[in-house]
Amino acid sequence: MFKPEEVNVLQEKFYNHMEMEGLSYGTKEEFDFRFEIFQKKDAEIEYWNNNQSDFKLGHGMFSTMTEAEAEKMMGAKPVEDDREPVTFDETNLRAVDWRSNGGITPVKNQGSCGSCWSFGATAGTENAHKRATGTLLNLSEQQLVDCDPKSHGCSGGWHFWAWDYLRSAPQVLETQYPYTAKQGTCNAQKSAGGQVRVSTYSRITPGDVAQHKAGIQQGVLSIALAAGSSAFQLYRSGVLTGTACGTQINHAVATVGWGTENGIDYWIVRNSWGPSWGDAGHIKIAAQAGQGVCASQYYSYIVTTN
Repeated sequence: MFKPEEVNVLQEKFYNHMEMEGLSYGTKEEFDFRFEIFQKKDAEIEYWNNNQSDFKLGHGMFSTMTEAEAEKMMGAKPVEDDREPVTFDETNLRAVDWRSNGGITPVKNQGSCGSCWSFGATAGTENAHKRATGTLLNLSEQQLVDCDPKSHGCSGGWHFWAWDYLRSAPQVLETQYPYTAKQGTCNAQKSAGGQVRVSTYSRITPGDVAQHKAGIQQGVLSIALAAGSSAFQLYRSGVLTGTACGTQINHAVATVGWGTENGIDYWIVRNSWGPSWGDAGHIKIAAQAGQGVCASQYYSYIVTTN
């Protein structure tokens, strides 16, 4: 039970949050319901920020969401993959950030549609095309949402299902097939004349940090991870460490680089929840042997294009 003075402080914080997020509630019942969620998230933020020093959490889009609403922001449907992982040369490993040399498009926003898989796959494809041609294109996730026959649009999908589709149906530009955050019928006219066809895709050795670093030096990695925790959803800064994420893989993103901060090696992960989420749309996740923090080193792929 919150004391009156604590409630007043929290209410003021909640009003400020509502203003920043552009939120409004039509009934007292809805206001009270969302305020209760906000109080719980606020307590989690205070706990994590006061009990560890590697990363910081803060309020954002997930501060008033129910678990069911938050799940709509994910959508990775993991598929076991028994293919032999690719092996990269591990000599001369060096930190790399594909954002710094025009190798990746700006952070995008999937909205309330479980289409993260299309954004993770597209990030890899855009980078592959840049590596192959020197030209960075902004490609259409909506084409994958509507047309990939194996995935399920806003109900989830998987990286290499999207790439299997793009082997025979080249991906078009975002301007040709704009994103709507809804699944529609595949538009053959819009998807005609695609510019980027996937050639191959390879898996990075699960749990092998050196191979992940070597892979990122070759290109952006499309990965899947566990994003269902407040530690991930409310992330603001620093390097996410520990086991708070769990291992339930449910979200597809892209690893666009790696570096070191305060002696901790980390992956630079680009999300698809818009630039206001996390650290300008990104999160730093500690690199460590095994499945990794947030299970971020298990399903990792690199793609090539024709």
